[in-house]
Amino acid sequence: MFADAFGFQGSLSGDPGEPDVQGPLAAGGRRRAGLAPSKFRRQTPYLYATVRPPRVARGQPWHSQPPPCGVCLPGLMTQREAPLQAARHTPPVGSLGAMLIKRRSTRSFAPRPLSIGHVALMVWAAQGRTTGERRTSPSAHALYPLTLTAVAGSVDGLAPGAYRYDAERDVLTLIADGDHRDRVAGTTLADHLWLRQAPVLLLLSGDLEAATQHFADQRPLGQRGARYVWLEAGHASQNIYLQAAESGLGAVLVAGFDDDQLLELTPAVVPSGQHPLALLGVGHPAE
Repeated sequence: MFADAFGFQGSLSGDPGEPDVQGPLAAGGRRRAGLAPSKFRRQTPYLYATVRPPRVARGQPWHSQPPPCGVCLPGLMTQREAPLQAARHTPPVGSLGAMLIKRRSTRSFAPRPLSIGHVALMVWAAQGRTTGERRTSPSAHALYPLTLTAVAGSVDGLAPGAYRYDAERDVLTLIADGDHRDRVAGTTLADHLWLRQAPVLLLLSGDLEAATQHFADQRPLGQRGARYVWLEAGHASQNIYLQAAESGLGAVLVAGFDDDQLLELTPAVVPSGQHPLALLGVGHPAE
């Protein structure tokens, strides 16, 4: 016996006579098809499944009991499960699905520089403008409280330095010259030695205070705005991962760092009044 997704009730006992049908589509479908009851039943057995609630042993939660079907037909939805693998096609090459399969966290980078074109793709994927005022990452109320800072050290066409990304003008503005990768990676809790080898570090920070005030009337009061900012940082981080996968690069998100130490770096890499949210290393994966 199996449980139909539509809640039809009947029997699979094999009785050639008129089935005990209580589901509305079973009887209605038979009339529209113009078939005799026995022939319609043979052609549409799934309409005559009996759905019975599981028997729950005394003192045991219902979810600990076995499914209520003795015979579950392959590919059909049961009362508790809907098989999906057969319904999902293989993603074509170059599609979003293919990039999701290809996405990895890379913690070992080859000693090869990136190009400025690579960096341009990464920062645009994270926070770039698309059409009108829209950007590549969604933002609650289009507030866009994030700031992206690129800490470049080994990028052809881009001198070592910390750069602020201006999404409105699609430019990187130098805020501190020199290679600051070691100092920034040094604020992480356990990833200093390998993270500093990434040709570029992408730092996401956000204005939590502005978001908290903007969404002050949303419950839970005083917390909703900050939640939106963290979610937006996740959107931007995933975009970087997927852009790296499409470009044949490796990326990794590091969220374990000393916030205070990162905020106290001199020269500063986190904008004043903002909170560090995520640090991503991007580069060519080591062979």
